[in-house]
Amino acid sequence: AARTAEKNPSMLHDVAWLTHPWLCWGILPIIAANIGYWIPALLLEALLCSRWAQSSRLIQRGESGRHNASQEERLTVASLKRQYSQAFWVLLGPTALLNGALSAVIMPILCGTPQSTLPSLGEFLLHFVLLQLIGDFGLYVGHRIQHEVPFLWRNFHALHHSFKTPTPATTLYIDSTDATLQAGLPIVLAAACVRPHPLTGNVYILLRIAENVCNHSGLDDGLVDLITLKFLPGRARIMHHDLHHRFGGTQKDGANAKNYGENFYLWDWAFGTLSSFGRSARPPSN
Repeated sequence: AARTAEKNPSMLHDVAWLTHPWLCWGILPIIAANIGYWIPALLLEALLCSRWAQSSRLIQRGESGRHNASQEERLTVASLKRQYSQAFWVLLGPTALLNGALSAVIMPILCGTPQSTLPSLGEFLLHFVLLQLIGDFGLYVGHRIQHEVPFLWRNFHALHHSFKTPTPATTLYIDSTDATLQAGLPIVLAAACVRPHPLTGNVYILLRIAENVCNHSGLDDGLVDLITLKFLPGRARIMHHDLHHRFGGTQKDGANAKNYGENFYLWDWAFGTLSSFGRSARPPSN
């Protein structure tokens, strides 16, 4: 179908979402972001309560265990209901809708008009990998500056670090400005560099957020690494981000944190912010 459409561009008009920027770059990214958060978050929250997860597959916290530590924070920091409410606000609140509207205007200019109904497999894979690498670099910068600029830390990013024991639900317990700096702008940067097909771009958004949710799960298991491809060279395991939350600063000061990258440890290694525990070593349990 893709080759046929390349020979006959008029076929694109038969695929409505490709010919309407407000649909393929405005509405669908919002839908992709919501799928990327809600389905993994709900499934992983249920999984973490299972016997499988409790049987040495969790990165432990303190003597009482990770599950008890997260439950205590839900009593002292924010309830599960409040976490989900904040996630809803981030994903469908005014900032999210504004970002969607701006995306519908900017992305067609940055990415151009798609020349086929579907990208070829080779094009999809190449662009997806490039989006991951460039997007993670943008996240690294947007994340790090919020730790090192006191105003950004106090007013935006400190909210997310209210939790020392991250869980899937806490992924989007985050300020909307923080989300824009760590996700919205890096995604636009990556798209401007790669110029992906809309399908590739939306799959990237969905899987990027889904992996972020997984990174907050605390699961340390070979099967999880296999499913998320975290066994590949340069990929950051779940321990990488778990250590960031553990040693990522206090409510007053977020400086001198480590492990700012999410999907790769490459940027932390290159800029000297990789945790001294290394990519996969376990820290002390308490």
